[in-house]
Amino acid sequence: MGRFSFGAYTTLNAFRTNAPNNGFNPSDPHVWGLGAKYIGPVVPVQLWAAYEKHTDLFGLAVISPGAIAATSSKDRGIQLGVGYTLGDVFLFANWEQLKYEVEGLGGAAIDEYRRSAWSIGTKWNLPTGYIGAQYMQAQDGRCQRVNGAACDASETGAKSVGLGYYHTLSKQTMAYVMGQYIKNDDLNFYTVAGGIGVPTNLGANVWAATVGLKHSF
Repeated sequence: MGRFSFGAYTTLNAFRTNAPNNGFNPSDPHVWGLGAKYIGPVVPVQLWAAYEKHTDLFGLAVISPGAIAATSSKDRGIQLGVGYTLGDVFLFANWEQLKYEVEGLGGAAIDEYRRSAWSIGTKWNLPTGYIGAQYMQAQDGRCQRVNGAACDASETGAKSVGLGYYHTLSKQTMAYVMGQYIKNDDLNFYTVAGGIGVPTNLGANVWAATVGLKHSF
């Protein structure tokens, strides 16, 4: 629609059940999300935003296992971004926040956790393909307990840097090689997307290299 593009999606409630969820509570899991992007007609700037919400997927249980005993959960993610084209170089920055909430717990149980992250990156177009690079940093999380007691989520951040070259073989096929380094804080274990799996030890530093072939039909 002019210089704007939009998208929205949702899942159906095929997994809705009155049976206990993971041995505890009835569940109605579903996901919906939406996003929008703007590309300037004169100034080569781009702006985008996205929002996604999960219901009864109990994302907090990955961080605090006791959260699976809650009666319901609401998780959401927000991302905002800006990009600018300068000749053959595209520069961009992102900010995002993830928030996990549950209801129905008592005592000193953790019922909310959120964390923010930001990144900057570039894409340099070449006659043979392009080079991409990105720096990402996840901030320490923040948590909340049902009874208002202190909740410490320090040392849960991470820093990452990645670099890749993507070589055009044809209009539909591209070969690529990528490298990434992640430095986790003492109490987290981020890993590369679609890569080697989650490290088993907290505070692990992760090195990864990927060689691949992408074909678009």
